[in-house]
Amino acid sequence: MTSTTTNDGTNSRGGRPITGEACFRANGYGVRITLAGKRTTIRLSALGRTETPEATTRAGRYRDVIATLARDGRALPHATLEPLARSLAALPETRLDAAREVMELLLGARRPANELAAVLGGIVSAPSDDAARAAVRLARLAADGRAALPQDAPSADWITPGLSPDRAALLAPSPGTTPGTFGHVAELWMAGKLAAAFPGRVRAKQSHAADRPALAHVLPVLAKVPVRGFTLDHGEAALSAIPTRIGPTYRARIAMTVRQLLSYAVFPLRWAKENPLPPRWVPQGRSKLERQILMPREEHAVLACRAIPVWLRVFMAWQARQGTRYADASRLTLASITFQGERATITLCKTKDRDPRSWALDADDTAMIRAWLTYRRKQGEQLGPTSPLFVGANGGPLSGSNLAETIRVAIWDAGIRRASLFTRTEHSWPHEEHDLRALFCTYSLAKGRPLSWITDRTGHTLDALEGYQRPSRRWAETELGDLAPSVRAIPELAALVGLAPLPPPRLVRNPGDMTERPHTAMTWRQKVSAQASQRQQPRRHAGSHKPAKAQEKEKTPAEARGRRGPGTRAPASGVTHDGRPTHRRATTSLLNDLGCFCNTVASSRSLDAPRLSFQDAGAMRTPRSSEVKRYAAMAARMATSCAAKSLVAPRRGTAHRTRVDRRPNRDA
Repeated sequence: MTSTTTNDGTNSRGGRPITGEACFRANGYGVRITLAGKRTTIRLSALGRTETPEATTRAGRYRDVIATLARDGRALPHATLEPLARSLAALPETRLDAAREVMELLLGARRPANELAAVLGGIVSAPSDDAARAAVRLARLAADGRAALPQDAPSADWITPGLSPDRAALLAPSPGTTPGTFGHVAELWMAGKLAAAFPGRVRAKQSHAADRPALAHVLPVLAKVPVRGFTLDHGEAALSAIPTRIGPTYRARIAMTVRQLLSYAVFPLRWAKENPLPPRWVPQGRSKLERQILMPREEHAVLACRAIPVWLRVFMAWQARQGTRYADASRLTLASITFQGERATITLCKTKDRDPRSWALDADDTAMIRAWLTYRRKQGEQLGPTSPLFVGANGGPLSGSNLAETIRVAIWDAGIRRASLFTRTEHSWPHEEHDLRALFCTYSLAKGRPLSWITDRTGHTLDALEGYQRPSRRWAETELGDLAPSVRAIPELAALVGLAPLPPPRLVRNPGDMTERPHTAMTWRQKVSAQASQRQQPRRHAGSHKPAKAQEKEKTPAEARGRRGPGTRAPASGVTHDGRPTHRRATTSLLNDLGCFCNTVASSRSLDAPRLSFQDAGAMRTPRSSEVKRYAAMAARMATSCAAKSLVAPRRGTAHRTRVDRRPNRDA
């Protein structure tokens, strides 16, 4: 029998030195060592049953690693140290250094023993040495408190085989996230780490702002579910967790996102063998909605209306005649256009479908762009190669927030009253910015333009253009005519190029036209005024059918002075006995006004502010105090005009004055 002995540290339990001995017996090599005061023999089955000098040297390396475990983990019980030591004995020799470093990191940071067991188990079952080195990076992050490690049975599911250590470290979960679960995959995807770890296989998104609220409905149910054990029942539970108020289109989008994340778990993460959710699991969205496009006379009336800002009319004329996506139009700069005599060329490098496009403008659209740039220079704007081709309100960047509402307001201000442009039904949608793109496709097909000519500008596929064939045939059969020349349709631009502007067209009135401005064609100020006028109507007591004046006559002298009589209680209708709103009703009404104000100001100034739906104050839920304070502070900071200050000012008749009610008026 041959043996080698090492003395590495002192056992804090028995006071005896930790003695590790690598020996060879009839059944092969083994290590005898003191673990937590108890003598233990661990067999090294990987070294075989033949005694050789090389195997003896290798046994010494295993002995040193196990002795390191006994020294650094002296505070752990024997029942914990022995399984760890046996897992070290099962390691390939090339991974001993990684195991030693992991033990020093985790035991030195006093991490739980089950984390160390999970990491060592992952190193043992890792398919490659690169994955084992990735475990070292993850252990270092966990020791610093920047990552979480599995605390259950030893597993290597959280280590993707074949990844380099740097890329594998990107997949480390944050503290509080269980590795290898659906919540882990969602966290990596929304943080952009999944695209960074697998470039070219996972498409990077510019923003996940729309995905976070969508996944917030299903993460409470799916966050802790391991992707390897994900079943169809878990998917059905996630669909059941989506609130019933969510529409079918948004519900289908949430389901598609869940299925996409599980597909990433199959590849490239390789955490699961197959996607348990079939394609038909995604519920059907809303049926196809009818596009409400402008007619040639209506489009000409909008361009000729001087009450509409010039920047909006130029943008609408461009979209109706070029059909680009809003995102593509907002990326265009002066360097994207090249003038060549009476014509110009547009080059679009970055697109949604990653297909750069370039096309030529006709003489009329080229003249409109020239006149538009001249108009901006006369307004005192300094133009350069990086200046945007289209701007928004006050010369700022073109923002898509509330752009559809701004276009509908412009259509109404131009005198157009067609009800379908402003009405929202189950099968139709009011006019929005994307309908200008639909106008271009319909008009081009009706005029017999080649499909390739259209796709050069829009980026559509041939199958996508099939949806515009029926409206284009209707356009041709009714002989709606041509779109007006853009440069002459906009009077301000026609004067700059020395052309006579076209007179505004005469609009034909139909019996179904609207007579009052709809809610979909109102600015935020008009919406606030409409809501305020509704709340200023005389209120009645609960269960009373008498007018407010009659109720005022029946008040007692104490109630008329604003005091309640003895033994009386505030009614549940939201008003006190003297007709003033209660604290709950006043706070809810104030929050509604603040939310309406903050939504529009944040959208017009491109601020990242939380959104609050426009709801009637009586049907709105009771607000939390934190929400009231947050919206009140935000509105107070953004209230810069006297009209805005009057909108967010608190009501003087509030029964219980609080800090929330005073704060907007004080800060403003």
